Amino acid sequence: MMRAANWPLFAKDNSRPMGRWKVSWTAQEVEKLKLLAGTMPLSLIAKELDRTTGTVLAKATAEKLTIIVHTRSGRA
Repeated sequence: MMRAANWPLFAKDNSRPMGRWKVSWTAQEVEKLKLLAGTMPLSLIAKELDRTTGTVLAKATAEKLTIIVHTRSGRA
């Protein structure tokens, strides 16, 4: 599988690699997720944490947190 030419290799602040590598959650990120869960949509939480919606949803599920998911069709 080839990487797209504009695919970022590092996060915006160059602190950690991005792409297909797994990045562990820090205690601070988990705490921020717990604070934001249930107060804003999944997509906004993902942007705030600089993670994909899939990883945020997976972590929230593992932590048994409620997440607001908006779909384009209006169905959850």
